[in-house]
Amino acid sequence: MALFKKIATVAVSIFILWAVFHSLVIGMAKNGVVVDSVTKKPLEGIYLVRATYSYTSNLEGSYSDHPIIFDTTVTDKGGRFSFSPFVKIKLWLNKADQLYINSAPNYYALDGSSRTLKLNPGYFTDEYSSGFILPTGTTPNKPFNKYIDVNLIPIVSTLGECKDTSECLEKNKNYARACMMMPIRYQKDVCGEFSLKGTMIFKNDKTFGDDTSNDFAECNEKTDDISAALCFNRKQFEVGVMLSESTCSSLTYESARNLCYYIITINSPSNSLCDKITKKPFPDESLSYASDGVSNYKDLCIKERARMYNQ
Repeated sequence: MALFKKIATVAVSIFILWAVFHSLVIGMAKNGVVVDSVTKKPLEGIYLVRATYSYTSNLEGSYSDHPIIFDTTVTDKGGRFSFSPFVKIKLWLNKADQLYINSAPNYYALDGSSRTLKLNPGYFTDEYSSGFILPTGTTPNKPFNKYIDVNLIPIVSTLGECKDTSECLEKNKNYARACMMMPIRYQKDVCGEFSLKGTMIFKNDKTFGDDTSNDFAECNEKTDDISAALCFNRKQFEVGVMLSESTCSSLTYESARNLCYYIITINSPSNSLCDKITKKPFPDESLSYASDGVSNYKDLCIKERARMYNQ
């Protein structure tokens, strides 16, 4: 009996120590420097957020986050920043300590009041993290270490400004594609300052190195209208192309052009592009896009706009 009591006491003690340890959220001091990844010069005035959460698992497999602390700072002339250490008590096992750079939606202080951090529109978002669970369900490939070297990618007007830096080239290229795939009414919110700074990229200038007409060169080499339209439909999903009026006008076959103009027009606040579509019948049943009783992209365009924009 005495041995059993000793074992039970040790077990309870271990459990209590384990529970106390896991109820503490310990945030170590964090500091570092932010530089431009192309020029390697330190960046002054870059806003950062340290966001620390605990998480509980929901029945459907998702997680609910519980804010523990939000701390904000800005880099000095040497690009340096720092966060102070902290200790908090929170009775949840899953925790994550995250650093958000450049992009800051409305973060909320622990008293529930809104705390909006200024954005850094000249550079791409970066995220660092440590902990067990992240709200996105993924782990950033950059750890939130005690000392952090941050290389931010500049948003450029032409890719020549990247000075052949591969990450700068790829991130601007991919973001331009993503922005152009967004409906125009959402681009301002989603793409922020990029749509202003990256005007030359949106116009597919040669320095971009990926003029959209080249994305569809294969389609212009087809031998008939139906094959060209099917090619265009496949390519637009396959490579996530940037669509524009110049993209459509570069297409050789009529049905491919009509489909291109239709896709652009239903995502645009302007009604004018419907006029560029001819009444040529749908090239293939699979490309009729829920035809709604019409037989061509022009009539479908007019119906879609009437439904979506009351035009």
